[in-house]
Amino acid sequence: MHIGSVLLIVWLVIGGIAAGQRGDFNGTMGCSSAGTIEGARCLGRDDEFGSLEPGKLADVALWRMDDLAHAGIADPVAALVLGPPRPVDTLLVGGRAVVEGGELRTASEHEITTDIARASRRLAGRVEATL
Repeated sequence: MHIGSVLLIVWLVIGGIAAGQRGDFNGTMGCSSAGTIEGARCLGRDDEFGSLEPGKLADVALWRMDDLAHAGIADPVAALVLGPPRPVDTLLVGGRAVVEGGELRTASEHEITTDIARASRRLAGRVEATL
């Protein structure tokens, strides 16, 4: 599991606990707020992040949901969560575009792939050495 996935799950749990205590955690919009403003409130940092407002810290991920696989799903949050997986179309981190049009803009995918393959081989060699 990617560290971002782990952080999102933790964020949703924190927000879910906070929202659940107030009794307003329901539906996909409840899940969405649980992962954003409710998590920030629980941490006492909702003045810094947790919603898209001028002056707040925010990273934004955008997915295209106008394809055949998502046709007929009226709730876009449910379509994203429950529908077939979609690559990120646009990702802004600290106001900087990291992904645009589904393409990574801040690093070389080839170099990343090569580095991961090399690290995997090293790790496999260490595991084999301990057997």
